[in-house]
Amino acid sequence: MIGEIGVSAYSIIANVALVVAAIFTGIAQAIQPIISINFGADKYDRVEKVKKMALITAFIVGSIFYITGIVFPKTIVRIFTKESGEIVFITINAIRYYFIAFLIMGLNIVMGAYYQSKEYTVASNIISLSRGIIFLIIGVLIFPRIFGVNGIWLTAVFAEVMTFILTYAYIKIKKIKTLKYE
Repeated sequence: MIGEIGVSAYSIIANVALVVAAIFTGIAQAIQPIISINFGADKYDRVEKVKKMALITAFIVGSIFYITGIVFPKTIVRIFTKESGEIVFITINAIRYYFIAFLIMGLNIVMGAYYQSKEYTVASNIISLSRGIIFLIIGVLIFPRIFGVNGIWLTAVFAEVMTFILTYAYIKIKKIKTLKYE
């Protein structure tokens, strides 16, 4: 679709995304022992407090990276390449689309860790597989056909949004089932 320049643009974005995902993973790993211990001790108010704090932190971090990408996309590109022209233009455009995913990515990673901490492995695995494989494959197959090159960059956004919706639906269904049996 966009050849070598597109691959270069993607490698720049992938490097940034790796750093952002590592930060979100750090937040998620930090809450796991706290949630596990408090969940095991039936201190559910603490579990919810820690989850809420982690989600807020992840959203703030994601927002900072998103805003940085919108305000300083050229600076981000310049960290990785001194070239000018088409590579800069394509990567700046890609950043404006792809970085939207950072707003939600942290929430999904934190929720995956939250469920893992409570030993809800099915929910945790569904979140991980949804954002890391299933919705990415669906997005790659559909979005470039609809949106062209921009569809490539929007695939990550699609995967994160769909995973977030799936997680939210899971939470609502679980609450309904819990209320039904109380």
